[in-house]
Amino acid sequence: MNVTAMHETKPVPPLDLHQRQRLHVVGVGGPGMSAVAIALAEMGHDVSGSDIREQPVLDRVRAAGVDVSIGHDPAHVDGCDAVTASPAIPANHLELAAAAERGIPFVRRAGVLASICAMSQAIAVAGTHGKTTTTSMLLLVLADAGLHPNFVIG
Repeated sequence: MNVTAMHETKPVPPLDLHQRQRLHVVGVGGPGMSAVAIALAEMGHDVSGSDIREQPVLDRVRAAGVDVSIGHDPAHVDGCDAVTASPAIPANHLELAAAAERGIPFVRRAGVLASICAMSQAIAVAGTHGKTTTTSMLLLVLADAGLHPNFVIG
């Protein structure tokens, strides 16, 4: 398959992020989910998140406008359009169970990332070693070129 053909059909992302959404992130203190929450908030969405304990990364998450709760409560998902969670969160987690009972869609982290990437041009860095370093260097190059890249690392 040639590269041009690969770009002719785009997969449909799980979330339509063109419209403002109310989203909840379970495990928001983790490196991957904190980046997702910040990216969603910077896109203009109403984002809340919960984690089991306070940690330094949550200062940055709060600064981005995410409403962070320490501890888990089924009420955290009330009024949400969708819920996402760290892969480390068990499927029977009380907030995920509450979302299911209320008919609120659960979107895996990968689906949320796909939805974020569908909103603009994206670069993905994959491999066994050096992903964080390579991504950091790419961000510096793009910023030095006068661009204002958004990023999710983790």
